[in-house]
Amino acid sequence: MPTEPSAPGDFIHYLGYWASLQSFLAFSFGWSRHDRGLTWLLTQPELPDDPRFAVLDTVWGRNGDLERYLEWCLHVGAQNSAIRFLGCDADLSPLIVEGALSIKLAGIRREMQQTALPLTPHGKHLERGDHVKGPAERKAGDAGCLRTINGSPPRAVYVRQHFGGWYTGLAEAAAALPPSSRSWRVDVFVRSVGFLGTYRKSRTTGLWFSGRHRYHSVGN
Repeated sequence: MPTEPSAPGDFIHYLGYWASLQSFLAFSFGWSRHDRGLTWLLTQPELPDDPRFAVLDTVWGRNGDLERYLEWCLHVGAQNSAIRFLGCDADLSPLIVEGALSIKLAGIRREMQQTALPLTPHGKHLERGDHVKGPAERKAGDAGCLRTINGSPPRAVYVRQHFGGWYTGLAEAAAALPPSSRSWRVDVFVRSVGFLGTYRKSRTTGLWFSGRHRYHSVGN
């Protein structure tokens, strides 16, 4: 698991810590608006019943870094969100955060204005997603292999040799699946990494995501 940087030092350590969070939200939950998804999560009375939220809480949440990342998302604006590398159309209207979370974010903002904090997402060049958009890039020579399997709802398996381009490759390969009244569930494997999850395409957003649709919707 990514570990929180504890002191100024290796820039790559800081970058990897925040880019891992950005990539997880984009390519597992399928969130194009991380600000919306995290605002929803941080205002829930308890963690939702999905183990990925436990990962978020354990790695980034218990030290307040989910709020720091949310503050960065609000600072750079929706136009610099994951929409750029997920390749989708979405509402770019600014998000207004209210209540106790708004007060906490204001405190984080003051903290970062008063001191130079290399441990925060600011200054890590995350705005355009250049450090995490590899899964969404097109990679020549590795189209992957998609095979249907028996099951209800309809199921398929997508296997790819390399990590780069797997998300775009999944979307392109799955476009050839026959129409179905129920969404296709596709188990995604990358040989160099392993099992990435069971994905399906949202009829609402047009994005591929893992987990329950309601947890996908809150971040779009």
